[in-house]
Amino acid sequence: MGTGLKLLAIGIALGLSGCKSMEPAWALDIQFVAPDESGVRGSTTWQIYRRAWQRNLRERSYLCSVLVTFEGAPSAPDCPDCVAAMDVVGSVADSDCPDSITSNPLILSLERIGFGPIAEGGPFPGGSSAGFADYGLGWEVHGWAYPDALAVGEPVAPTPWNGSEPFAMAPSFAWPLDPVASAAPMSRSGPASADLFAP
Repeated sequence: MGTGLKLLAIGIALGLSGCKSMEPAWALDIQFVAPDESGVRGSTTWQIYRRAWQRNLRERSYLCSVLVTFEGAPSAPDCPDCVAAMDVVGSVADSDCPDSITSNPLILSLERIGFGPIAEGGPFPGGSSAGFADYGLGWEVHGWAYPDALAVGEPVAPTPWNGSEPFAMAPSFAWPLDPVASAAPMSRSGPASADLFAP
């Protein structure tokens, strides 16, 4: 192979490698839940990252996001040690992601959320609870849940969810997006998920 053809082949290989490195590979779902007259309302912000994010968790691997808003009603708190749970139904409110991400069944798969009692660890020790979510296959650990006021530096008494103030839910696991999820129910509890900081 001549020098020119070798350089062309190298250039094509590097181009394909670069394209693959920019493909969406991980999805992180951040929840906000607030009480209202009929139950709860809230949102899920799906943040999408490229493959390199798993190695360093740096924001430069961020690609796009999808905002889902949801409404919910109280249900039986049958997740492990839960003090409260809600059935929720969501819809896409905004997105700057390509249609292949926005229309992924994962984006609207959340069916229930739950809150455990106050735990020792978490981003606010003594003020954080275990958060749970059901994406269609039963309860899974979502991460940590805590009064939203703590996240903005307001002093609040440590309390589990009591239906009187908004809560934030920070995920402890990320969803793998490659290969792209099918229409089948999904779970991120398997070994392919990225474990960030387990509660």
